[in-house]
Order: sequence, then C-alpha cells, then structure tokens
Amino acid sequence: MSSNSGISCPQRSEYYRYKARMCGHRTRLSDFVDVFGEHTKVQISLGDAKQPQYCIRCLGKMSIQCGWCEKTIHIGDPVTLYTPAEDFSGVRLSKHAHIYETLPLQIVNCMRRGCAMSDGDRLGFWQAGDSGEGYLMRVPSILEVMTNFGKPAIVLIHNMRSIEEALNPAIVPIAQELTLN
Repeated sequence: MSSNSGISCPQRSEYYRYKARMCGHRTRLSDFVDVFGEHTKVQISLGDAKQPQYCIRCLGKMSIQCGWCEKTIHIGDPVTLYTPAEDFSGVRLSKHAHIYETLPLQIVNCMRRGCAMSDGDRLGFWQAGDSGEGYLMRVPSILEVMTNFGKPAIVLIHNMRSIEEALNPAIVPIAQELTLN
C-alpha cells in the first residue's frame, strides 16, 4: 500500500490555527475536552480582538464541579449559589467545589434540575479570569431585579445563558397593583 493515499492531512499549525492571547497556546475554536471524567465539546469565540482569550485546554482547567451534584460547570455556564442550613455538619462537598463566600457559606452550584429550584435561582456565570482561574461573575437574580424595580413587575428572560440579558433584563410593569384578600 502506498504511503500517499490521496488524503490530505492538515499541518499542526493549520489544525491549531489560533494563538490564545492570555495563555499563549495554539488552539482551535471547537474541540473536545475531558474535565472531571466528562468528555465535552467546547466552543470558543474570537471576540473583538479576533483572537481567543484562552485555549480550549486552559478553559477546561478552569472548570469546576457543582458543589451539589458534582457535575462539571464550564466557563460561560450560568450558576447559582447554595447556602446550607445553620447546621451544615452533614453536608458533603465535592473536593472540587468552589466556595464563593465563607460567612455565610455559599457554594457555587450548577443550574441543572435538582441543584437549582428554577431558572430564577441564577445568580451569575462561571467566567475565565485574567489570572488563568475561573471566577463567579455575579449578576442580579430575578428576585433582586423585581425588588429593585420598586413596583410590581414581571421580568422576562428569553435566554438564561445570556450575560447581556442578565445584566439588562426586560422588565414589564404590572398595570395595576394586585391585592390579596
């Protein structure tokens, strides 16, 4: 069999076409990554600089595990915070759980069923930090938005994964106040 089979294989420099701005590694815009035993496809964008901030492998290393179900929270995922009851001696935390605050104890959790009661529990997004570690970008919850509006309103959320929408939600005032008898 001939070594030249007519199939063209891209060179490594073409295969990993982009150089990440922060970590300096070469990367593709879409690839699979293994994080905490999960094999997941990750996609990154070029952004305004026409260059990704981090390579896919470094983004995978910034992932954390949900403090409740231990499934992976990737960069860009919406998250909630879990605060155990006063006596949390029986709470079993993942060794990879991320503690947001210590007093009161607040643990970063995913938005999967069983970890968040509803989409209204979203309190932020897991983001890539300049230091090469992930961090919680806190956004107002739907309840906080409604409370700060000052009068009865409905908050419309179309995409729970949108940071832009979380920071600028559509608020519809209720025409008349409701009274409960």
